[in-house]
Amino acid sequence: MANSFAPPDPWLKQLLAAEWTDGIRTRPSRLVINADHVMIGGLVAPIGSLIDARPADQPGAVLSFDLLHDGWKVTRLHKYKPLIYYAAFGSEDIFACLRASIFSLLTHGRWRHDIAVLTSPDRVALVRQQLAPICPPQRLHVAPVTGEDLLDWCCARYRLNAFQALWSAQPLLYLDTDVICDRPIDELMLGLIGSNTINLRQEGRLDEGEATSAGHWFGWRLLAGDGVPFDPSSPGFSSGAIGFANAVMAQPHFDAILASTYGHARSTANRHYYEGYDQPFANYVLRKRRCFATDLLNRSLRIHRVAADHISMPAPRSATGLVHFTGGVGLAEPKRAAMENYLAALSP
Repeated sequence: MANSFAPPDPWLKQLLAAEWTDGIRTRPSRLVINADHVMIGGLVAPIGSLIDARPADQPGAVLSFDLLHDGWKVTRLHKYKPLIYYAAFGSEDIFACLRASIFSLLTHGRWRHDIAVLTSPDRVALVRQQLAPICPPQRLHVAPVTGEDLLDWCCARYRLNAFQALWSAQPLLYLDTDVICDRPIDELMLGLIGSNTINLRQEGRLDEGEATSAGHWFGWRLLAGDGVPFDPSSPGFSSGAIGFANAVMAQPHFDAILASTYGHARSTANRHYYEGYDQPFANYVLRKRRCFATDLLNRSLRIHRVAADHISMPAPRSATGLVHFTGGVGLAEPKRAAMENYLAALSP
């Protein structure tokens, strides 16, 4: 149904230019406005309710607002402008993994929204060139992020200020370059849009299976060093996929992860103290703040461990949306082979 009302008001124009959803009952769709009422999904409200919903404290782009309808019912509507982003640095195999991941997202995931890649300044043109055959240029954003080593590269995922497009998107999903999409992930994205926490995938145990472990991956030594109570047998989580509603919600937590990571590097005079680089600090900060959830990504993402001397692949018939090919930070060559084998198995 086309709009029969062309509003001069910038607030109404902004609403009409986007898709909206409550993340539960209404699928993402555009508002339909005529002279006296507004419709979205099964909701019908007087036009005055839409004008009254203008947030006084958000003069710019609005990501969410409350719509009063049916006299007394209130539904919070969220702008649906999803974006998936990556951080790609290092070897040619890393960039081959990036291309395979985005190819799978566009084909098997049927992704029709924006994609962003954070990379080193000298790789920006190369990334655009490599992805041009598979990704429409109007949906691809490539932004430079400076960095000197693996610690900087791993921490790039938390630098939301690196690119303005990350702040106008909702929801957002960060993916490592070694993640393959094997079916559409629309339900995951709708779940993220109404989330007020950071969403991750469970992996391993905090103590990594033994009380004397080095704590390289899930941050238990950081928790212990700060006196934060924890159960050593509790699951840790991976930072290879991170989902959140929007940058405004996530940035304070991401800033804390960055501050802890670099503060530890300075205090120990060691930028490679943990093999997991950023991941133990994400586990420490988000667990201490009690600001993480795993149910959404536990359902949508499978973890497949890749061994350097044996290439295996998960079962295509068990597709849940995403597969993370893990096996150590930066070890891209065997992951690339496993990802390409899995992509071939997914193809008809």
